[in-house]
Amino acid sequence: SAVPAGEAPALVVLDRGDRVVEATPGAAIWLRRVRDAELPTQPVPEVLLTLAAFAREQPGVTGRARMAGADGSWVSVHASATAGAGDGRVALILQAAAPPELAPMLLRALGLTKGEQEVCELVLDGRSTKEIAAELFISPWTVQDRLKAVFAKTGVRSRRELVAKLR
Repeated sequence: SAVPAGEAPALVVLDRGDRVVEATPGAAIWLRRVRDAELPTQPVPEVLLTLAAFAREQPGVTGRARMAGADGSWVSVHASATAGAGDGRVALILQAAAPPELAPMLLRALGLTKGEQEVCELVLDGRSTKEIAAELFISPWTVQDRLKAVFAKTGVRSRRELVAKLR
C-alpha cells in the first residue's frame, strides 16, 4: 500500500562536509520537523549533525536519538557511517518514533520512581500482576501498591487507561 512521503521513513545521506548528497522524497518534510527553532535557515539541523559526527567517530555503531518534532510528533533518528567508511558519508533514517521507544521517556517525565517505571513497562507488555511480581522479585501487593501510585500520578483509574495514555 502507498504511504505519503511525510509518513514514510526518510533517508538522508550527508557527505564529509555535512551537506545532503542524497535523500528520499519525504526527507524535506522530516528535516523541517526536526529543524532548530533558533537556526531556521540551517540546512541540516544540529541534532543530525551531532549524530553524524558520532557515526563518523564510531564506525559500525549506530547513533540514535528521539525528539519532539516541531509539529508535536515524536521523531526517531538513526545515524550510521556508510559502507564506504573512508569517504565520511553518513546515512540518517528519520521516522515516527514507535510507542515502545517513547514509554521510558514518558514515564520519567511523569515523575515515576524507578520501581513504578518498571511496573509500567511490564503492564505495557501485557503482563499480569502475578507475572510482574515474578519478573521483579516483589510481591503482588507491592505491584498493586506501585500501580496505585502510578494511577494517582498519571490521573488514570485502570491499566487500560494507563496503556491508552502511554501509547
